Amino acid sequence: MGGMMIMENGVRLVFSVVLAGLSLVSTQASAQIPKVLRLETVLKIDSEAPENAARGLSDITRFTVGRKGQVYIFDPKNKDQAIFLFDEKGAFIKAFGKRGQGPGEIQLVGDMMVDNNGVLILNDVNEKKLIFFDTNGAFIKEKRIPDDGSRIIPLDNGRFFVCTSQMTNESVSASLRICDGENREVKAIDQVAKPNIFYSNPIEARFNLWTLAWGSHRAFFGFPGRDEIIRQYDESGNLVREIRAGVRDAGMTEKYKSDFIKIIAPIYEMIKDKLVFPKSLPPYHSFTAGPNDELAVMTYEWNEGEKGFKYLFFSGDGQPLGIAYLDAAFNDGEMFVKMGDGKIYYLREKPSGYKELVVAAIR
Repeated sequence: MGGMMIMENGVRLVFSVVLAGLSLVSTQASAQIPKVLRLETVLKIDSEAPENAARGLSDITRFTVGRKGQVYIFDPKNKDQAIFLFDEKGAFIKAFGKRGQGPGEIQLVGDMMVDNNGVLILNDVNEKKLIFFDTNGAFIKEKRIPDDGSRIIPLDNGRFFVCTSQMTNESVSASLRICDGENREVKAIDQVAKPNIFYSNPIEARFNLWTLAWGSHRAFFGFPGRDEIIRQYDESGNLVREIRAGVRDAGMTEKYKSDFIKIIAPIYEMIKDKLVFPKSLPPYHSFTAGPNDELAVMTYEWNEGEKGFKYLFFSGDGQPLGIAYLDAAFNDGEMFVKMGDGKIYYLREKPSGYKELVVAAIR
């Protein structure tokens, strides 16, 4: 995977490494989602808007939400400042995060999160370090991290949740554990493995993804290639609850086929004669956790009328809240939707190719 990455939301498929997803199982199955959520757009941060262009914001590839609803946006195209901060009402506050290789400077943000103390934590995948900023964007410290393909969640006690992938010609595996500040294992929590589809013949066109997400003092881990369960752990690695999420036996769609081919475009010509699409899809694509352990789960169920995928939303105690169809941006194994404090935040690509961050209140 290249680089240990902090995960607030995180799943990614690299063509040579197929990762695997998540599982939360509540006390009851989530087959009976109670309602379609009524959403009202209350805010948009548009990278195409002239006022944002004047500030230097021209692209949005990652975002995260602070404890008071403020929004942090990463723009990889800005050569001077990497992070743009907006308040909960969408008013621009400042840009910060000087580009460079020195202390507190940023090359490429792979993941970003806000911890329980309101500290913004960035993972610089080029420099292999975590960078810590306060609520207003002032640099606090940075920490070097191993380049071993792991995803990492820093904890208040100085330890880390770490998920590491390993690949052979036969399989791809992911292990979840707690490590100390020197990356020494303190506790093994979970391990999953699936065949490496890119070394099989025929090649099954299926994303085997794992997801590791962080809520409020809780970590969520799932692997839809194994089951539809998302498992929630406390800071000591103890299982708190399981939530059954996703859509069982979702059928193959033309939307999935076109998305899959688009994502593997660099290698498509090499493998197209071996490629076979399965009849059914995994129960979900990926998920993110909110500041109060709310859960947003992206499924593969596409609604042509709504022009969006079905998303499932759960409360902090694992109870289903409802569903929504969103035309949110996503990639091979990562969704750009977050839920928190009665709002849904999602990244959307406009017809022009520019991206906008949409904030919708749940009514």
